[in-house]
Amino acid sequence: MKKVIMALVLVLTLLCGSCFVCAASDPAVTVVNPQGNSTVYADNILISVKVTATRVLKITVFEEKLLNEDGSLSSLDSLEALGQVTAGSLRHVVVSPAETFYSNGNLSFYTKELKGITPGIYKLRVTTLDENGRTQYLQECYVVVRPPSEAKALSFQSEQSGVLSFLQSFLKNIFGN
Repeated sequence: MKKVIMALVLVLTLLCGSCFVCAASDPAVTVVNPQGNSTVYADNILISVKVTATRVLKITVFEEKLLNEDGSLSSLDSLEALGQVTAGSLRHVVVSPAETFYSNGNLSFYTKELKGITPGIYKLRVTTLDENGRTQYLQECYVVVRPPSEAKALSFQSEQSGVLSFLQSFLKNIFGN
């Protein structure tokens, strides 16, 4: 009888428990900008991906939206809010359709600027494809976009332009911390 109860508890735990699967990221691909889980005070996003080997990448940008009860979509304003959303009410709205990037050298960079971005949470997805076009590695990072006017209200942060922030993160990713 104890074995039956233990088996039942094990099955219920596996069925009802939440599972989190995390795929390994490609060591030859680094998202330089935007930094994961960062906040940007601008109406644009500069995307930069460093590739140090021959690879085929697919790069897509989504805005994470909340599906309201009336069927409309609304923007989320923080990563904490994103964590509290149920999976059924989250919508991934494509901001930049999947672009294929071919790197055939020892050091390559994919860069793109997305202009006219509205405040919200954006997800950058970088997929490394194998020779058959199947997903080999998957990297995702989130960035919170806030209006530029809110940056001036933060008196405890030093003012740093988007270019300076990009250069700083770019050099850190190339040379390490």
